[in-house]
Amino acid sequence: MLITRSQALALSFFTVLYNILEGTIAIFVSSTSGSNALFGFGLDSFIESLPRTVLIGVHSK
Repeated sequence: MLITRSQALALSFFTVLYNILEGTIAIFVSSTSGSNALFGFGLDSFIESLPRTVLIGVHSK
């Protein structure tokens, strides 16, 4: 089964939005609970979003 370009972009866009939401929630909860591990998890979610954001920008043209 082949994925079309628009389907791949939609999946990448969804993944970026999900990772940003996940990171935001994790960092907010870590600030209320004081958990460094949870803060690191949230930061990692933002870092994972960066390459996908670049791919969306490159392939959406």
